[in-house]
Amino acid sequence: MRPKRFRLSRLASRDLVEIYKFIAEKNPIAADRLVDELQQKIERFASLGMTGVSREEFREGLRAFFYKNYIIYFRSADSDILVLRIRHGKQKNRADDFPESDMT
Repeated sequence: MRPKRFRLSRLASRDLVEIYKFIAEKNPIAADRLVDELQQKIERFASLGMTGVSREEFREGLRAFFYKNYIIYFRSADSDILVLRIRHGKQKNRADDFPESDMT
């Protein structure tokens, strides 16, 4: 597998902001650290060309990998991965959480 770059969708960017806000209410330093770690994990995952696990029950071509309590949902293309959502593992997911407009 060749290395890939990553891009964040509009919703994934919003997810990171929401994760930061939630944690920062009690511990801003931990919030900074977690968001940095998530971004580093995504970058490393993409650079290694990893494939993750299929989550096609939500959308065709949707894949995921895990970091701590979070699930990073993405779609892989030839040269990059598009991160669609970053959700806490306890959140319930539906196909509507992964709009087609964010899948490209």
